Amino acid sequence: MIIASKQTRNRPARKIKFIQSLPDTPKKMKRRISMKKTRRIAAFIAAMTMAACVAVPFGSAMTASAADLTINGTTNVDASKHLFKAYQIFTGSIETVDSAKTLTSVAWSNSLNATAQTAFINAIKAETAFGTSAYSHINALTTSSTAGEVAAALGDITTDTDCEKLAKIIAKFVTDNSIAAVATASGNEFTGLADGYYFIKDETPVEDDTTANPVQEGYKDNAVSKYILWLSGTTTINIKTDAPTLDKKILHNENAADGAASDYSKNGWGVVGDNQIGDTVYYYIETSVPDMSKFDDYDYIIHDTMTAGLTMGSVTKIVYVPDKYSTTADGTVAENESSTEFVLYNGSAVEGLTVSAANVVAEGTDDMTITFADLKTFVAEITDAADNTKKAYKAEGGTIYTYYNATLNENALVAQSAEDDDQHNDNTAYLEYSNNPNQSGDGTTGNENEHGETPKKTVYDWTFTTQVNKINQNNEGVVGASFKLYDAATEGSEITLSAITVPEKPDIWPTKTVESEEVDKTFAELTDAEKTALADDAYYKLCARLGAEPEADVLYYQVDASGSATITTVEGKTKFEILGLDDETEYYLEETAKPTGYTQLTARIKMNITDEYVTAGNELESLSVAATSTETGVLADTTTTDTKFDVINLQGSTLPETGGMGTVLFYTVGGVLVIGAGV
Repeated sequence: MIIASKQTRNRPARKIKFIQSLPDTPKKMKRRISMKKTRRIAAFIAAMTMAACVAVPFGSAMTASAADLTINGTTNVDASKHLFKAYQIFTGSIETVDSAKTLTSVAWSNSLNATAQTAFINAIKAETAFGTSAYSHINALTTSSTAGEVAAALGDITTDTDCEKLAKIIAKFVTDNSIAAVATASGNEFTGLADGYYFIKDETPVEDDTTANPVQEGYKDNAVSKYILWLSGTTTINIKTDAPTLDKKILHNENAADGAASDYSKNGWGVVGDNQIGDTVYYYIETSVPDMSKFDDYDYIIHDTMTAGLTMGSVTKIVYVPDKYSTTADGTVAENESSTEFVLYNGSAVEGLTVSAANVVAEGTDDMTITFADLKTFVAEITDAADNTKKAYKAEGGTIYTYYNATLNENALVAQSAEDDDQHNDNTAYLEYSNNPNQSGDGTTGNENEHGETPKKTVYDWTFTTQVNKINQNNEGVVGASFKLYDAATEGSEITLSAITVPEKPDIWPTKTVESEEVDKTFAELTDAEKTALADDAYYKLCARLGAEPEADVLYYQVDASGSATITTVEGKTKFEILGLDDETEYYLEETAKPTGYTQLTARIKMNITDEYVTAGNELESLSVAATSTETGVLADTTTTDTKFDVINLQGSTLPETGGMGTVLFYTVGGVLVIGAGV
């Protein structure tokens, strides 16, 4: 930063890097620096605009004017949703001298009374780590130094490091001395600011997502800007921060290309999937690596939570595809034009990276966390975990891909119809990250880095049911029919099932009044509070899985790799429903035992569930089952608009025959008569 100011007459002129004016002396006594130095000033102003400070030269007087300022955001940081406040340190007037922007007639801001002015001088003098020239000049200040003298001393600050130190000193000074802001930006724009030198602070309350402010409410998914020192006259500056992003995908098994489970670039990934109970479900999380140059260190933690129908499996691989990197420690960073990826984790421990993946039953608790203790240090030197000879140094930007899996389990929610929009099994992820470059904690309790969070991203896994109504040709329920499920029309493998016992409905089930009579509420009528109260009840859990109360005349089964149940219809329950089926999969029902008096089915019945989802994947547009058989007359409908269909058993026929009961009686009676006659 370059600052020039008025000098007192009794102070000897020094060789300094700013434009100097002695306002009460003749023109011939004024000194101007050489054009070479002026060009250096202009170049330094441009450089400092990229750091926390903006260069501030001071010079001859002119009339004060109003200034505007727009703070530009980045791709991932919307500056218009931030809360910026401006604190004026010096007043003055702006003019351009030798192409350099210059503040003249320097005076203390009205925001700083005499006590605050003294506190400011003491604050900058307390910093002993400035560069030698700056420290010497600043240390010579006294509590009676004028604003011009203070500005001149600050003019020797010429490095980004010292500039950022100054910004932090001013930030603490503003807070400790309760200095009032002179303006609050409208979004990311200040208008009508008086000429002067300003400290600009991003006061977006990202730590509290319920806090309201004049600009926005609940804006937690972002990062605050590094402190900005600004000289009026510059109309635009860039926000001094960056934030990462997160996306998440699930592998849709019907569309998956070979090897897609560990390759984000292959077909099959999206926001929705569907599976059979017991299947492995594959996921990946995609997180961007932000510009971390404004941070001392950088926390980077991926969180993932699954609903009860999913059991966490394992993290199989984490890879990093940087935008730029060097192949040697002292080399130049170059574009990663071939999208070279580096394996950060493939199951073995890695220093600086903690992988935790375990199924957690407690609602709202992470099933998986991926923790980079300091991502900034981590990407400074990377050794590929799969190839110890491949290294990356000083990596910048790019994307981290985390591959992992889960199992669709026996608690999975199932969809029975296209109206079952809530019957999906969710996996939700978000990224927690350092969001305040002005603060750096050491990780100890009470001194952690401040964190922001990306928006949560959820993907959806569905599984379905099929309900079969076992009837005769008169549409009457048939008892004693037995079935098993297979994966092929002939032979093939049995898909084993287990029976679901429907629990008793609890006495605490909520009721409602209908025509002066208390009746049970339906499942759909339960309030959120009532659902919470019933959460541990077994009957309620089955209702939640089905999205409705179980039907009294239905037997329930579900796919179970360890199951051994045979479906058998019984009195009063001649329908059966199978939970946990995939779509676009051919299933085959085989009748293994016929009801007494009926003809057994000789061919397996093929059934195939089809569906369509909305774009977001969290709702169904359609759901149906198609059933077919090579036998005639065993299916009432071959395609339905839901997942239910009828299977018909034909009754055996009673035909006339000789040797009936009348013949037997005739012979018996005739025999008696013969005996009676003594024959």
